[in-house]
Amino acid sequence: MISDTHDNLDNLRKVLKRLKEAKIKILIHCGDFCAPFVIDVLKEINVEKIYGVFGNVDGDRFRILEKKPNNMELYPELGEFEIDKRKIALVHYPQFAMALALSKKYDAIFYGHTHIPKKERINGVLLLNPGEIHGLKGKPTYAIYYPNENDADVIEL
Repeated sequence: MISDTHDNLDNLRKVLKRLKEAKIKILIHCGDFCAPFVIDVLKEINVEKIYGVFGNVDGDRFRILEKKPNNMELYPELGEFEIDKRKIALVHYPQFAMALALSKKYDAIFYGHTHIPKKERINGVLLLNPGEIHGLKGKPTYAIYYPNENDADVIEL
């Protein structure tokens, strides 16, 4: 799981290489791809599914949608899907994630925006921000989600 790429293709490729080595099957992006060419790099990872949500600095949404691969679901504000029978919500903003956690409708909620990794539980719901790929506020980080345990590890690049 990644977030806040902000066009840093070098870091993105490094993280994707690590995720390939970890043999992930699903890639999740919590928003702020930035430019459409980031989607071209995401195509380099061979996974079953990619889920993404738009962030506040994804300006050319039309081109991003045009470039997305067939195995990618891209949501404007809120993504809802299941991974191994876990109900997942995907948003960009932490305030939205907190409100969704109060609903108790999901097992896990993934979000971005702050560039700071954070893992917590609210009402038994896992809230996870994988941090940022860009490296603006510190070391780039990403996360690996384990649906069987409904838990995740945040990993520094």
